[in-house]
Amino acid sequence: MKAAAPVYIGAATGDMPVAAQSIALSLPLPLSAAGTNLTTASGKLVFFYAILTAEGWKSGVKPLTSKDLVGTYLNTKILGLGYFQIAYLTTSIEAKEMTTALRPSLKKQ
Repeated sequence: MKAAAPVYIGAATGDMPVAAQSIALSLPLPLSAAGTNLTTASGKLVFFYAILTAEGWKSGVKPLTSKDLVGTYLNTKILGLGYFQIAYLTTSIEAKEMTTALRPSLKKQ
């Protein structure tokens, strides 16, 4: 990994956030990736997430393209509460979203 932004914890606003509520995210890119030409960085700038949906936990990684970004920010809506991070990888991954139903954990495995 070349660079990573901090991990953000997202929750819907309101009296009682629920997992089925959509939240709007505006996350900054890692500083070293801010000047990166995304046409040559295909598959290297990625969005990691772990969200709690009505069906349970869903974790995944999605490569970002210039369509996902506004300036040096990712602006998107996501259905669920969770943890979010953007990273700039040294090598590219497949240009598709990969998900799993595993529950995220900070414990050492």
